[in-house]
Amino acid sequence: MVLFCTEPNRKGRIEIEKQHIGHAIIRTANAIRRRTICDAQGRPAAARAAQNFFLFQIYRRMQRGEATYQRDLEREFSLRRSTASGILSQMEKNGLLRREISARDARLKTLVLTPEAVALCEERERRIEAFERALLGNLTQEEQVTLLNLLERVRQNIESATEEMESR
Repeated sequence: MVLFCTEPNRKGRIEIEKQHIGHAIIRTANAIRRRTICDAQGRPAAARAAQNFFLFQIYRRMQRGEATYQRDLEREFSLRRSTASGILSQMEKNGLLRREISARDARLKTLVLTPEAVALCEERERRIEAFERALLGNLTQEEQVTLLNLLERVRQNIESATEEMESR
């Protein structure tokens, strides 16, 4: 729990409020999710949020000439194998990707985006860039770096606590 100051009330007094960090993070994540899963007209996008995150990760790796495997996505998004597999299966069913045998290792399947998925990523990338400019608009470069570093540290704390609880 964190204490923070609010704007002065009607009597001009500044009040101290308590706010749970988890609650603040969830509220922020929900606001971002609502904004990013809708198309330009505000309608729900064709792909679900988790599929979109996967799409863009595969797309960015593809742009760098890197192959993407299921285990890469599991690590990147801190997901269990069954969760990642279910998302990828749905993406295959929706015509967004194919799994091809890896040229590097026949035991692995490379995740390859369909042309439709690539077009979707290009359009969404333009919209996300505009959204992020608005999201971070009043933060300095230093504040943006600080925010990202703090969020990463919080994520690491969560993972450490989870591992600790699971090992008991």
